[in-house]
Amino acid sequence: MSGELIQPGAADTQVVAQSRMDRLISDPLAQIVAPEFSPLGDEMSHCAPDGNVHVMALGAGGELIDPSGESDILLGPCNPLLNGPEWGFTATELLLAWTTPEDAQGTTRLALATRPFETPYWSVENPLPDSEGLRTPYPIQSIGSKRPWLLHRVGTEKRASMIYKLSAGTTLPMGGQYPTWVSDTYEIADVDPVTGRIVTTNAVTGQQRVVSGDAPAARFNPRIWMAPETGAEAALVFNVDTGCIELYDEIGEAAIPAKELCASAFGPDAEIISPELFILRQRSYVSFAVATATTSGIYVAGAIDFPGEETYLQHTSSDAPRVRRDPEPVVNARRAFVYYTAKTAQNATGFGVWQTAVQGRPTFARRPRANR
Repeated sequence: MSGELIQPGAADTQVVAQSRMDRLISDPLAQIVAPEFSPLGDEMSHCAPDGNVHVMALGAGGELIDPSGESDILLGPCNPLLNGPEWGFTATELLLAWTTPEDAQGTTRLALATRPFETPYWSVENPLPDSEGLRTPYPIQSIGSKRPWLLHRVGTEKRASMIYKLSAGTTLPMGGQYPTWVSDTYEIADVDPVTGRIVTTNAVTGQQRVVSGDAPAARFNPRIWMAPETGAEAALVFNVDTGCIELYDEIGEAAIPAKELCASAFGPDAEIISPELFILRQRSYVSFAVATATTSGIYVAGAIDFPGEETYLQHTSSDAPRVRRDPEPVVNARRAFVYYTAKTAQNATGFGVWQTAVQGRPTFARRPRANR
């Protein structure tokens, strides 16, 4: 069973009409691949072609303050073929983790940089203790003053480990197909490869819970968050078999999607790429790219609707023929943007980092929850 289908041309779908614009924020010839953004929305990091982690400052409008890269902060050697550098934060400092280059024996390790909020100075630990053979960090999770945890790979496994206790990590069940942190917890959301259910695992206790009903399909990239609209947990996941983003406004062992956003709504050859969750002004959204054989565009959709409210859908990018990849939503102190890297064609070299602006819905109070 599936939820309501979101159709861009439907009467109950609010397609935002505005002047759409892509803004180039970097040097147009910059070879920046898969940049990652600070949780504060004021810095960008990437593993540059020179083999170093670069940190670049962003202005209040989300632009790079120095597009030339001459004022970049260099944190140390990185492996451009692997994921990262990835951000996190504690109650007192920012964190950035990445994979080091292979040594003469082909072994990788993890490195960590930390920066107290009140200073501009980074401290680097390269490599981290007990990180031999580890690679590909995913975003860091920390709650208040507790020690941060890191999702990472070791061999073919994925693990959750406390930083500075990397030798005692928890191997993720089900192979760690597509793990993501559950908002403000030490739970990890994943997809059961047999049943297709969304399942969480507590990294500290190992306890599991089932979050959705069966869905015998290939699904990935689950997200579970505390929805400000309802004050309860909600979820989204991408269904590869149907090409749909499935959106749940409540979770549980029998939960089904409240609505679905499918690639077929954008054309017969369309494909949805990289759905990502973000919160703006107490409303939940998902950003994603819609790609065809020759071009692609950036979109933002409302993840949860109030009763009687139109579904929100915004095409944030222009119609310029451009291959847009790795869309990343970023919320700073003032507004939200979706950044992407671009190519002129599918197999061309990249040319810079671009930004599109999110308009967003008005802010509403929570919708009332039904008695259960």
